[in-house]
Amino acid sequence: MKKLIVFCVALCLATGTIAQAIENNPQNPNQKLPREQKENKNCYLMKDGKVWEVKDNKSVALTAEVVLKNGTRIKPEGTVITKSGEITILNEGDKIYESGQIEKSSSKKEMGSKLKM
Repeated sequence: MKKLIVFCVALCLATGTIAQAIENNPQNPNQKLPREQKENKNCYLMKDGKVWEVKDNKSVALTAEVVLKNGTRIKPEGTVITKSGEITILNEGDKIYESGQIEKSSSKKEMGSKLKM
C-alpha cells in the first residue's frame, strides 16, 4: 500500500513538472507572451551616456535621431521629444519602448524610495 501511495505522489509531481516545462518553453509558437515581454525585445536603452537600440537581443548605438511611429523623437545623447513638444532626458538604465512609453530604471526607483525614508 505504501508503494502505491509513493508511486501516485511521484506520478503527480512528475506530471506537474512536465506541464510547467511545456508552458514555459520559449520555443512553443502557440504560447502568447505578455505585452510587456513582447515590448522588452524592442526598445531604446540609455547606457554609458548613449542611447542603444535593442532589437531581438542585439544592441546598436544610435548615431542619428530616431522618430517613433507616434512622432516621438529620440536623440543619440538621450533627449526625448514627444509629438506635443514635451522634453525628457533619459537617465542611465531608462528605456523607451516603440510605443513611446518611458520606463525609468529600477535602480533609480529604489534609490528614490530609500531617500524618502
